[in-house]
Amino acid sequence: AVSYTRFLSPDEIISASTDSSLKLWNMRTQECVRTFSGHTNEKNFVGLTTSGSEWIACGSENNTMYSYYRNLSQPAVTHKFGNCNPVTGVEQPEDDPSLFVSAVCWKNKTNTLLSANSQGIIKILELV
Repeated sequence: AVSYTRFLSPDEIISASTDSSLKLWNMRTQECVRTFSGHTNEKNFVGLTTSGSEWIACGSENNTMYSYYRNLSQPAVTHKFGNCNPVTGVEQPEDDPSLFVSAVCWKNKTNTLLSANSQGIIKILELV
């Protein structure tokens, strides 16, 4: 099932699906141009954002942010959130299935990305 869509350019859209894939669609031909994989999205909305017509970012149910370049089917950049309790600062088991990256947002016309997870932790990331 499709969980989210965004425009990548005037003639292209990105769709996020609960089969753990993102798809780039050409609206004129109505064809899938590329499938992006690497993140996990089976039950939770994990966010989807674009930067210009080149970059796509999404969260994942493994508590990691994934960034894809439009011409590559695999992630170009990932960032694992880790599992530190935000109140106590104590590290918790890394494989906690309740943790996921739930929100991503590019800052307009920059290489800066906001990302937040299900613990309420917000990170400012910069692609360099």
